[in-house]
Amino acid sequence: MDAEAMAVRCPTAHLIDVGILPRHIFQINTHGVATVIWTGEAYDYVVGVLWKLAQEDERMLDVFEGLGYAYCKRTVPIERKDGNVSRSMIYQAIDSRIGRPKNGYLEDVIGAAQDHQFPHIYIERLKEWKA
Repeated sequence: MDAEAMAVRCPTAHLIDVGILPRHIFQINTHGVATVIWTGEAYDYVVGVLWKLAQEDERMLDVFEGLGYAYCKRTVPIERKDGNVSRSMIYQAIDSRIGRPKNGYLEDVIGAAQDHQFPHIYIERLKEWKA
């Protein structure tokens, strides 16, 4: 989500929009990093950032995210602010067991959420992971 980190990892990536992944929740796993979990509940959602990636950027991100051993890819419907739905690729952690965030990790997530002007109530929910 962090624009500065994306600029380093994926230099030709372009920010598209903020989007919502419905019927999922944000969770920190036992490795201390984020994932999304399907709940099927209409009131659950995850807010994120949509990026346009070139193939080379995606390959670099695959390596950084640990594709195949830490994360897998899924294609999911993302609701955009304009009401349109786009099929988008996400990384979902293979380990879905609940854990505690690594030192500094959640602060980075919250900082990026604030930078992208996520809804206040959603940012407050992210902060609950600090407790």
